[in-house]
Amino acid sequence: MKLSDFLVRDAIIIDLASTTRDGAIREIVQGFLGAGQLVGQSPDDLTAVLLEREKLGSTGIGRGVAVPHAKLPFLRRVIGSIALAPHGVEFHTIDGKPVDVFFSLFNPSADLRTSLLACEAAARRLSDEGFLARLRQCRTREEVFDLVVETDEEAAGAAEPSK
Repeated sequence: MKLSDFLVRDAIIIDLASTTRDGAIREIVQGFLGAGQLVGQSPDDLTAVLLEREKLGSTGIGRGVAVPHAKLPFLRRVIGSIALAPHGVEFHTIDGKPVDVFFSLFNPSADLRTSLLACEAAARRLSDEGFLARLRQCRTREEVFDLVVETDEEAAGAAEPSK
């Protein structure tokens, strides 16, 4: 699975304004709603689902990255978004550093395989320091999406056996 398969282009945020964990999550939820995803759902309920997941342990994985995620039983497919916070957000990360890259996922409860594939695709990119450096340089949502597509294509090309 490629990141671009489930990344919602119109939910990408390049200038997250919030400076707190809860505010950042609220803003990310609004991004999904503004992109026409999760129609008919309460922003407060969606925010609460992500914050409930944070109670299990911070999704701030370090190196300026957080991966807020949750399962939603009504979803038919995985959806994801990237949000950039150039000023950084205090997020209770494992390394204590502020977060400037958020990769958010909502997964369908019933489709564990697809959810795992989406998490694997996200983890591959988020562990790549080169990708993160390029991502942090993006200034428009189109640049973010184009970077994701480009790195998906590079990864697919690298995975093909040589002749």
